[in-house]
Amino acid sequence: MNRFRRIAVVVNPAARNGAGAQAASRVEEELLRAFGTPDAFDVMLTAGPGHAADIAEHLHQAYGTVLAVGGDGLVHEVAGGLMRRDEAARPMLGVIPMGSGDDYAATLGMSSRIERAVAQVLECNTRLLDVGCVNGEFFVETLSFGLDAAIALDTVERRRRTGRTGTLLYLESGIDQMLHHLESARYEAELEGGEGAFGDEAAAGNAAAPDDGPAPASATALDDGPAPAGPTRAISGESYIFAVQIGPTYGGRFKVCPQADPADGLFDICLAHPPLNSLSAMVIFLLAKGGHHVRFRRIEQLRARRLEVTFDRPLAAQADGERVLGTRFCVDMVPRALKVLMG
Repeated sequence: MNRFRRIAVVVNPAARNGAGAQAASRVEEELLRAFGTPDAFDVMLTAGPGHAADIAEHLHQAYGTVLAVGGDGLVHEVAGGLMRRDEAARPMLGVIPMGSGDDYAATLGMSSRIERAVAQVLECNTRLLDVGCVNGEFFVETLSFGLDAAIALDTVERRRRTGRTGTLLYLESGIDQMLHHLESARYEAELEGGEGAFGDEAAAGNAAAPDDGPAPASATALDDGPAPAGPTRAISGESYIFAVQIGPTYGGRFKVCPQADPADGLFDICLAHPPLNSLSAMVIFLLAKGGHHVRFRRIEQLRARRLEVTFDRPLAAQADGERVLGTRFCVDMVPRALKVLMG
């Protein structure tokens, strides 16, 4: 018990189209079996959007652990609430996946089986992990703009309408978006810290990629003068997607940035530059499931510890699956900000 103090089990009862409430009972049974007393934990059901963040932010100091039972949206809220607390007063974060994508749970190595996930939490392997912040809103796995964000947000709407979940729903949405809404957006950005696409070796690999077109537009600085001195660099161009990752996956475990490390203090960034037709876009999209899209020349991978990006028009944007609004985004890294229970 001393490792966890008291555990706050925060549950989204609507997760996985209503299965969250049943999952709460199963988690409660597993914890009662492990600790032998109901005094070790409290189950707290969320009542609507924003409630999980309020719970996490205002937890009594007796709680040393918050266990989020739900999908990426619930984890997003809980983490945001924890980040509003003083660093010394942040409980540990654990995740029992009960969503449709569960990308953060995958980054943590958590099982999709409730019994096994609870056992993993109780084994108490911990790691300090990074947290991102976009225009004042915290996120733990993914931030994206453009086509991929439109797919993620459309998947949420399809799930609400149909009750279906899983990777197939994301694929269905992705194919629809690429056939009917394959549009790029212009961006201007400043990146601080980090490096380009994993050094010279990766750049050489991209040169031999299947697409022999010109180099991505963002390889050009905002003006024709010399590149900025020091670790800050300016880029501009057009892209179908602009994904800023802490963990490697989004959209139901598509490995958009397969080398992303959630504890290295850097964002991994993936851009897909024009021109692409619908067929090429779908091929790259399907290859992203295994992280194999990065060998295409139109795909650019960067790293940064901070960035500011402005788009020429409003476009779809999401953080951990939650809609973000605006055309200008300031994205900061908060390194090793949360102590997280790993699988």
